Amino acid sequence: MPRTPAPEQCAELTPTSSPLPELDADVVVVTAGTDASGALALAEDALVIDRASGGALRAALERGGYRAVWAAQRFVNLPGTPFGSVLVVGTGPENGRETGPVGGDPDAPRVTLRERRHALAAGLAGLTGGRVAVSSGGAWDALLVEAAALATYRYDRYSERPRPAELLVSCARLPHEEDLAELSSRLRSVCFARDWVNLPGGHKRPEASTALLLEEAGRSGVEARVWTAEELTALGAGGLVGVGQGSAEPARLVRLTAHGTDGGPPLVLIGKGLTYDAGGVNLKTTWLEHMKLDMGGAAACAGAVFRSGRRPRGRTVVAWIALAENVMSATSYLTGDVLRMHAGTSVEVTNTDAEGRLALADAMSIADTGDAAALLTVAPP
Repeated sequence: MPRTPAPEQCAELTPTSSPLPELDADVVVVTAGTDASGALALAEDALVIDRASGGALRAALERGGYRAVWAAQRFVNLPGTPFGSVLVVGTGPENGRETGPVGGDPDAPRVTLRERRHALAAGLAGLTGGRVAVSSGGAWDALLVEAAALATYRYDRYSERPRPAELLVSCARLPHEEDLAELSSRLRSVCFARDWVNLPGGHKRPEASTALLLEEAGRSGVEARVWTAEELTALGAGGLVGVGQGSAEPARLVRLTAHGTDGGPPLVLIGKGLTYDAGGVNLKTTWLEHMKLDMGGAAACAGAVFRSGRRPRGRTVVAWIALAENVMSATSYLTGDVLRMHAGTSVEVTNTDAEGRLALADAMSIADTGDAAALLTVAPP
Protein backbone atom coordinates (compact mmCIF):
# COMPACT_ATOMS: atom_id res chain seq x y z
CA MET A 1 0.00 0.00 0.00
CA PRO A 2 1.35 3.49 -0.83
CA ARG A 3 2.35 5.72 2.02
CA THR A 4 -0.24 8.18 3.21
CA PRO A 5 0.38 11.87 2.60
CA ALA A 6 0.66 13.42 6.04
CA PRO A 7 1.23 16.92 7.38
CA GLU A 8 4.89 17.78 7.48
CA GLN A 9 4.58 18.34 11.24
CA CYS A 10 3.86 14.62 11.85
CA ALA A 11 5.73 11.44 11.05
CA GLU A 12 5.01 9.90 7.67
CA LEU A 13 2.31 7.27 8.16
CA THR A 14 2.73 3.79 6.69
CA PRO A 15 0.06 1.11 7.28
CA THR A 16 1.35 -2.43 6.82
CA SER A 17 0.03 -5.97 7.18
CA SER A 18 3.44 -7.23 8.31
CA PRO A 19 3.49 -8.51 11.90
CA LEU A 20 4.93 -6.16 14.49
CA PRO A 21 8.11 -8.23 15.14
CA GLU A 22 9.01 -8.18 11.43
CA LEU A 23 8.96 -4.41 11.00
CA ASP A 24 12.26 -2.67 10.32
CA ALA A 25 11.83 -0.01 12.98
CA ASP A 26 14.20 1.80 15.31
CA VAL A 27 11.69 1.67 18.16
CA VAL A 28 8.56 -0.46 18.65
CA VAL A 29 6.07 1.01 21.15
CA VAL A 30 3.89 -1.49 23.05
CA THR A 31 1.72 -1.46 26.17
CA ALA A 32 1.44 -3.40 29.42
CA GLY A 33 -0.87 -3.31 32.43
CA THR A 34 -1.15 -4.90 35.83
CA ASP A 35 -3.38 -7.72 36.99
CA ALA A 36 -5.49 -7.80 40.15
CA SER A 37 -2.44 -8.56 42.28
CA GLY A 38 -0.41 -5.75 40.74
CA ALA A 39 1.80 -8.12 38.73
CA LEU A 40 2.94 -7.30 35.19
CA ALA A 41 0.44 -8.28 32.46
CA LEU A 42 1.62 -7.71 28.89
CA ALA A 43 -0.91 -6.39 26.39
CA GLU A 44 -1.41 -8.22 23.10
CA ASP A 45 1.09 -6.05 21.22
CA ALA A 46 3.73 -6.63 23.91
CA LEU A 47 2.95 -10.37 23.99
CA VAL A 48 3.66 -10.61 20.26
CA ILE A 49 7.08 -9.06 20.80
CA ASP A 50 7.71 -11.21 23.86
CA ARG A 51 6.97 -14.42 21.95
CA ALA A 52 9.17 -13.33 19.04
CA SER A 53 12.03 -12.69 21.48
CA GLY A 54 11.61 -16.02 23.25
CA GLY A 55 10.37 -14.38 26.44
CA ALA A 56 13.23 -11.89 26.58
CA LEU A 57 10.91 -8.85 26.83
CA ARG A 58 9.05 -10.06 29.91
CA ALA A 59 12.26 -11.28 31.51
CA ALA A 60 13.96 -7.90 31.02
CA LEU A 61 10.97 -6.01 32.44
CA GLU A 62 10.68 -8.25 35.49
CA ARG A 63 14.42 -8.18 36.07
CA GLY A 64 14.36 -4.40 36.00
CA GLY A 65 11.41 -4.17 38.38
CA TYR A 66 9.16 -2.45 35.84
CA ARG A 67 5.74 -1.52 37.21
CA ALA A 68 3.19 -0.85 34.48
CA VAL A 69 1.45 2.05 36.20
CA TRP A 70 -0.22 4.59 33.96
CA ALA A 71 2.22 6.02 31.36
CA ALA A 72 5.29 4.46 33.04
CA GLN A 73 7.90 3.96 30.33
CA ARG A 74 10.79 1.54 29.97
CA PHE A 75 13.15 1.02 27.03
CA VAL A 76 14.30 -2.56 26.45
CA ASN A 77 16.96 -3.59 23.94
CA LEU A 78 16.36 -7.00 22.34
CA PRO A 79 19.39 -8.19 20.32
CA GLY A 80 18.63 -10.35 17.31
CA THR A 81 15.36 -8.58 16.41
CA PRO A 82 14.76 -6.32 13.36
CA PHE A 83 14.10 -3.29 15.55
CA GLY A 84 16.57 -1.39 17.68
CA SER A 85 14.58 -1.28 20.90
CA VAL A 86 11.16 -1.66 22.48
CA LEU A 87 9.43 1.08 24.44
CA VAL A 88 6.89 -0.32 26.90
CA VAL A 89 4.24 2.09 28.20
CA GLY A 90 2.00 1.28 31.15
CA THR A 91 -1.80 1.34 30.99
CA GLY A 92 -2.21 0.77 34.73
CA PRO A 93 -4.60 -1.56 36.59
CA GLU A 94 -8.03 -2.82 35.74
CA ASN A 95 -10.68 -0.10 35.57
CA GLY A 96 -13.80 -2.14 34.81
CA ARG A 97 -15.14 0.24 32.15
CA GLU A 98 -14.72 -1.93 29.09
CA THR A 99 -13.90 -5.46 28.01
CA GLY A 100 -10.53 -6.46 26.64
CA PRO A 101 -8.06 -8.52 28.69
CA VAL A 102 -4.59 -7.04 28.51
CA GLY A 103 -2.89 -10.27 27.53
CA GLY A 104 -5.64 -12.62 26.35
CA ASP A 105 -5.89 -14.08 29.84
CA PRO A 106 -9.42 -13.78 31.31
CA ASP A 107 -7.86 -13.13 34.71
CA ALA A 108 -5.73 -10.31 33.37
CA PRO A 109 -6.80 -6.68 33.87
CA ARG A 110 -9.21 -5.05 31.47
CA VAL A 111 -8.30 -1.67 29.99
CA THR A 112 -10.26 0.53 27.63
CA LEU A 113 -9.17 1.17 24.07
CA ARG A 114 -9.03 4.83 25.01
CA GLU A 115 -6.44 4.11 27.69
CA ARG A 116 -4.31 2.14 25.26
CA ARG A 117 -4.49 4.95 22.70
CA HIS A 118 -3.46 7.48 25.30
CA ALA A 119 -0.64 5.28 26.56
CA LEU A 120 0.80 4.80 23.07
CA ALA A 121 0.55 8.55 22.44
CA ALA A 122 2.36 9.26 25.71
CA GLY A 123 5.21 6.99 24.63
CA LEU A 124 5.46 8.38 21.12
CA ALA A 125 5.44 11.98 22.33
CA GLY A 126 8.94 11.63 23.76
CA LEU A 127 10.57 10.00 20.74
CA THR A 128 12.78 11.89 18.31
CA GLY A 129 13.84 10.84 14.83
CA GLY A 130 13.94 7.39 13.25
CA ARG A 131 11.22 4.91 12.35
CA VAL A 132 8.74 3.95 15.05
CA ALA A 133 6.17 1.16 14.96
CA VAL A 134 2.90 0.42 16.75
CA SER A 135 0.17 -2.18 16.39
CA SER A 136 -3.42 -1.36 15.51
CA GLY A 137 -4.48 -4.93 16.26
CA GLY A 138 -6.57 -7.06 13.94
CA ALA A 139 -8.61 -4.18 12.52
CA TRP A 140 -7.62 -0.66 11.56
CA ASP A 141 -8.26 1.49 14.64
CA ALA A 142 -8.50 4.97 13.15
CA LEU A 143 -8.63 6.70 16.53
CA LEU A 144 -5.55 4.85 17.77
CA VAL A 145 -3.62 5.72 14.63
CA GLU A 146 -4.75 9.35 14.80
CA ALA A 147 -3.61 9.59 18.43
CA ALA A 148 -0.29 7.97 17.55
CA ALA A 149 0.30 10.21 14.54
CA LEU A 150 -0.52 13.38 16.46
CA ALA A 151 1.84 12.28 19.22
CA THR A 152 4.66 12.55 16.68
CA TYR A 153 3.79 16.22 16.07
CA ARG A 154 6.66 18.60 16.74
CA TYR A 155 6.59 22.38 16.39
CA ASP A 156 10.12 22.77 15.15
CA ARG A 157 10.16 26.22 13.60
CA TYR A 158 12.47 27.43 16.38
CA SER A 159 13.87 24.09 17.51
CA GLU A 160 16.09 21.36 16.11
CA ARG A 161 14.31 18.58 18.02
CA PRO A 162 13.28 16.22 15.21
CA ARG A 163 10.01 14.35 14.97
CA PRO A 164 10.02 10.61 14.18
CA ALA A 165 10.50 10.27 10.44
CA GLU A 166 8.01 7.44 9.88
CA LEU A 167 5.20 5.80 11.82
CA LEU A 168 4.67 2.14 10.86
CA VAL A 169 1.26 0.76 11.85
CA SER A 170 0.84 -3.03 11.84
CA CYS A 171 -2.74 -4.25 11.35
CA ALA A 172 -4.19 -7.49 10.00
CA ARG A 173 -6.79 -5.66 7.88
CA LEU A 174 -5.45 -2.64 6.05
CA PRO A 175 -7.57 0.51 5.78
CA HIS A 176 -9.26 1.68 2.58
CA GLU A 177 -7.76 4.58 0.69
CA GLU A 178 -10.82 6.66 1.62
CA ASP A 179 -10.13 6.06 5.31
CA LEU A 180 -6.53 7.14 4.88
CA ALA A 181 -7.54 10.30 3.01
CA GLU A 182 -9.99 11.16 5.78
CA LEU A 183 -7.34 10.62 8.44
CA SER A 184 -4.79 12.71 6.55
CA SER A 185 -7.28 15.57 6.28
CA ARG A 186 -8.00 15.52 10.01
CA LEU A 187 -4.30 15.42 10.84
CA ARG A 188 -3.60 18.40 8.61
CA SER A 189 -6.36 20.44 10.24
CA VAL A 190 -5.21 19.65 13.77
CA CYS A 191 -1.60 20.41 12.90
CA PHE A 192 -2.62 23.72 11.31
CA ALA A 193 -4.42 24.71 14.52
CA ARG A 194 -1.46 23.61 16.67
CA ASP A 195 1.03 25.51 14.52
CA TRP A 196 -1.02 28.71 14.69
CA VAL A 197 -1.38 28.43 18.46
CA ASN A 198 2.34 27.72 18.88
CA LEU A 199 3.45 30.78 16.91
CA PRO A 200 4.88 33.51 19.14
CA GLY A 201 2.50 36.43 19.61
CA GLY A 202 4.78 38.82 17.76
CA HIS A 203 4.64 36.59 14.67
CA LYS A 204 0.86 36.23 14.45
CA ARG A 205 -0.57 39.68 14.97
CA PRO A 206 -3.88 40.30 13.14
CA GLU A 207 -2.26 41.05 9.77
CA ALA A 208 -0.01 37.99 9.82
CA SER A 209 -2.82 35.77 11.10
CA THR A 210 -5.10 36.98 8.34
CA ALA A 211 -2.47 36.13 5.73
CA LEU A 212 -2.00 32.69 7.28
CA LEU A 213 -5.76 32.01 7.15
CA LEU A 214 -6.08 33.19 3.56
CA GLU A 215 -3.18 31.00 2.46
CA GLU A 216 -4.64 27.86 4.08
CA ALA A 217 -8.10 28.71 2.77
CA GLY A 218 -6.71 28.73 -0.77
CA ARG A 219 -5.14 25.31 -0.24
CA SER A 220 -8.32 23.88 1.29
CA GLY A 221 -10.93 25.13 -1.17
CA VAL A 222 -12.47 27.45 1.43
CA GLU A 223 -14.03 30.81 0.59
CA ALA A 224 -12.61 33.71 2.61
CA ARG A 225 -13.74 37.30 3.29
CA VAL A 226 -11.92 39.86 5.47
CA TRP A 227 -13.32 42.93 7.21
CA THR A 228 -10.79 45.63 8.15
CA ALA A 229 -11.06 47.83 11.24
CA GLU A 230 -12.44 50.63 9.08
CA GLU A 231 -15.17 48.37 7.73
CA LEU A 232 -15.93 47.06 11.22
CA THR A 233 -16.24 50.64 12.46
CA ALA A 234 -18.71 51.37 9.68
CA LEU A 235 -20.69 48.30 10.79
CA GLY A 236 -20.78 49.63 14.35
CA ALA A 237 -18.66 46.82 15.82
CA GLY A 238 -17.22 48.99 18.57
CA GLY A 239 -16.39 46.07 20.84
CA LEU A 240 -14.02 44.25 18.52
CA VAL A 241 -12.52 47.49 17.21
CA GLY A 242 -12.08 48.85 20.73
CA VAL A 243 -10.23 45.77 21.95
CA GLY A 244 -7.70 46.09 19.16
CA GLN A 245 -7.20 49.85 19.12
CA GLY A 246 -4.15 49.76 21.40
CA SER A 247 -2.24 47.60 18.91
CA ALA A 248 -0.16 48.75 15.97
CA GLU A 249 -2.30 46.36 13.91
CA PRO A 250 -6.05 47.03 14.22
CA ALA A 251 -8.66 44.32 14.62
CA ARG A 252 -9.97 42.28 11.74
CA LEU A 253 -12.81 39.86 11.17
CA VAL A 254 -12.34 36.89 8.86
CA ARG A 255 -15.15 34.70 7.54
CA LEU A 256 -14.25 31.24 6.24
CA THR A 257 -16.88 29.23 4.36
CA ALA A 258 -16.65 25.56 3.41
CA HIS A 259 -19.62 24.97 1.14
CA GLY A 260 -21.58 21.76 1.67
CA THR A 261 -23.63 19.74 -0.76
CA ASP A 262 -27.16 19.61 0.68
CA GLY A 263 -28.15 23.28 0.56
CA GLY A 264 -29.31 23.18 4.18
CA PRO A 265 -28.69 25.79 6.88
CA PRO A 266 -25.01 26.18 7.78
CA LEU A 267 -23.25 25.37 11.02
CA VAL A 268 -21.67 28.62 12.19
CA LEU A 269 -18.55 28.66 14.38
CA ILE A 270 -17.29 31.83 16.06
CA GLY A 271 -13.71 31.78 17.31
CA LYS A 272 -11.95 34.08 19.75
CA GLY A 273 -8.75 35.17 18.02
CA LEU A 274 -6.86 37.30 20.53
CA THR A 275 -3.43 36.87 19.00
CA TYR A 276 -1.94 38.20 22.23
CA ASP A 277 -3.75 39.29 25.38
CA ALA A 278 -1.74 41.41 27.78
CA GLY A 279 -4.94 42.63 29.45
CA GLY A 280 -4.84 46.17 28.07
CA VAL A 281 -4.60 48.91 30.70
CA ASN A 282 -5.70 46.30 33.24
CA LEU A 283 -2.35 44.67 32.61
CA LYS A 284 -2.00 41.04 33.59
CA THR A 285 0.64 40.37 36.22
CA THR A 286 1.14 36.64 35.61
CA TRP A 287 1.12 34.15 32.75
CA LEU A 288 1.96 36.79 30.17
CA GLU A 289 4.26 34.35 28.40
CA HIS A 290 1.22 32.15 27.71
CA MET A 291 -1.07 34.84 26.35
CA LYS A 292 -0.21 33.94 22.77
CA LEU A 293 -2.62 31.03 23.37
CA ASP A 294 -5.71 33.25 23.56
CA MET A 295 -6.51 32.58 19.91
CA GLY A 296 -6.92 28.83 20.45
CA GLY A 297 -10.67 29.06 19.86
CA ALA A 298 -10.10 30.70 16.49
CA ALA A 299 -7.54 28.03 15.59
CA ALA A 300 -9.99 25.24 16.40
CA CYS A 301 -12.74 26.86 14.30
CA ALA A 302 -10.42 27.50 11.36
CA GLY A 303 -9.08 23.94 11.47
CA ALA A 304 -12.63 22.55 11.41
CA VAL A 305 -13.59 24.64 8.39
CA PHE A 306 -10.43 23.74 6.49
CA ARG A 307 -11.16 20.08 7.16
CA SER A 308 -14.69 20.59 5.76
CA GLY A 309 -13.31 22.37 2.71
CA ARG A 310 -10.96 19.51 1.83
CA ARG A 311 -13.57 16.81 2.52
CA PRO A 312 -16.99 18.40 1.85
CA ARG A 313 -20.00 16.95 3.62
CA GLY A 314 -23.69 17.76 3.37
CA ARG A 315 -23.68 20.76 5.66
CA THR A 316 -21.99 24.07 4.93
CA VAL A 317 -19.64 25.14 7.74
CA VAL A 318 -18.79 28.78 8.36
CA ALA A 319 -16.21 30.15 10.79
CA TRP A 320 -16.04 33.76 11.89
CA ILE A 321 -12.61 34.59 13.28
CA ALA A 322 -12.40 37.70 15.47
CA LEU A 323 -8.75 38.84 15.36
CA ALA A 324 -7.33 41.45 17.72
CA GLU A 325 -4.31 42.12 19.91
CA ASN A 326 -5.15 43.39 23.41
CA VAL A 327 -2.13 45.43 24.52
CA MET A 328 -1.54 48.68 26.35
CA SER A 329 -0.50 51.82 24.50
CA ALA A 330 -1.42 55.49 24.18
CA THR A 331 -4.39 54.51 22.00
CA SER A 332 -5.74 51.64 24.14
CA TYR A 333 -9.38 51.55 25.16
CA LEU A 334 -9.74 52.51 28.80
CA THR A 335 -11.66 51.45 31.85
CA GLY A 336 -14.77 53.59 32.02
CA ASP A 337 -15.08 53.80 28.23
CA VAL A 338 -18.51 53.10 26.77
CA LEU A 339 -18.46 51.10 23.54
CA ARG A 340 -21.32 50.85 21.06
CA MET A 341 -21.71 47.27 19.91
CA HIS A 342 -22.86 45.95 16.53
CA ALA A 343 -26.15 44.80 18.06
CA GLY A 344 -26.91 48.40 19.07
CA THR A 345 -26.30 48.02 22.78
CA SER A 346 -23.75 50.05 24.71
CA VAL A 347 -21.22 48.50 27.08
CA GLU A 348 -19.29 50.22 29.85
CA VAL A 349 -15.79 48.80 30.18
CA THR A 350 -14.89 48.14 33.82
CA ASN A 351 -11.94 45.87 33.04
CA THR A 352 -10.05 45.84 29.75
CA ASP A 353 -8.97 42.26 30.41
CA ALA A 354 -12.56 41.17 29.76
CA GLU A 355 -11.85 41.66 26.07
CA GLY A 356 -13.03 38.26 24.87
CA ARG A 357 -16.72 38.89 25.45
CA LEU A 358 -16.49 42.20 23.56
CA ALA A 359 -14.79 40.63 20.55
CA LEU A 360 -17.08 37.60 20.50
CA ALA A 361 -20.25 39.64 21.03
CA ASP A 362 -19.63 41.66 17.89
CA ALA A 363 -18.59 38.62 15.89
CA MET A 364 -21.70 36.74 17.03
CA SER A 365 -23.95 39.66 16.15
CA ILE A 366 -22.47 40.02 12.67
CA ALA A 367 -22.57 36.24 12.11
CA ASP A 368 -26.19 35.87 13.23
CA THR A 369 -27.95 36.34 9.92
CA GLY A 370 -30.88 34.17 10.93
CA ASP A 371 -30.20 31.26 8.59
CA ALA A 372 -27.84 29.15 10.72
CA ALA A 373 -28.62 25.68 12.03
CA ALA A 374 -26.59 26.59 15.12
CA LEU A 375 -24.07 29.18 16.30
CA LEU A 376 -21.20 27.90 18.45
CA THR A 377 -18.61 30.11 20.10
CA VAL A 378 -15.18 28.66 20.85
CA ALA A 379 -12.68 30.29 23.21
CA PRO A 380 -9.88 29.16 25.55
CA PRO A 381 -11.01 28.63 29.16
